[in-house]
Amino acid sequence: QKLDPSYHSFLLDLLAIQEDFNFGQFLQAENSPASIRDLQDGRMDSSAAKVSLFAALGAMCGLMGAAGEGAWHGSKFMDAKNSRGIVICLERLQRLYDDSCQQIFWGYLAERVEPLDVDTGTPSGLCLARLACLCRMQTKEQAQSLKEVWASLELPVRHILVGFFLADGISETAIVFSYLPLALTNATHNKAVGLAAMLIQLAELIEMTRSRMNFLLVDTHHSVLTVNLFDLSSFVGMVKSSFVF
Repeated sequence: QKLDPSYHSFLLDLLAIQEDFNFGQFLQAENSPASIRDLQDGRMDSSAAKVSLFAALGAMCGLMGAAGEGAWHGSKFMDAKNSRGIVICLERLQRLYDDSCQQIFWGYLAERVEPLDVDTGTPSGLCLARLACLCRMQTKEQAQSLKEVWASLELPVRHILVGFFLADGISETAIVFSYLPLALTNATHNKAVGLAAMLIQLAELIEMTRSRMNFLLVDTHHSVLTVNLFDLSSFVGMVKSSFVF
């Protein structure tokens, strides 16, 4: 029995959404405004977009398993702190066809870091805001430690990082490092590495990738290059010596 044509079209829309936009990456400020632009340009059936977001929300609720300890309701992950970012994310996406992709992306970021006392009125502040989300920070104390690490970096390193984090993938080419949140989190928790050293290595990786951009970027229309950092993230979590790193 063949699938009804309307269902077939609906499923294709769902697959298109998954290809163009990753909710989890947006939540962690891991992607760029270009991914939201692609979602807007698709102009797909709004019901497909709603189902996709609902599925992403369900996946978030399932992180870390159920409440546990004999409970069959609730979510161990979806507490007050974690749910705040998800609610802001969904509220911004409700204006998908009313606001620009830049307004949605940077507006979400600014609202997300409000409790962390991060000033998003400057390029460096926006860079710190993205880093705070990527490092999964939730307290002012964590944000303050990030500011101290940032201040310790040399100016050329900060310049590279600001350019990287502000690239939108529309007016200029953006690099998306998948698993970057994991790499930064592992570096923060590994005394042999540390966040400062990881950011210095990230700046070097950015420069190395940019030098090979013309060879690596296949689709020049999207102007977004995705680089998988899973192996690096695993290494950062396991390395025992700062000399090795």
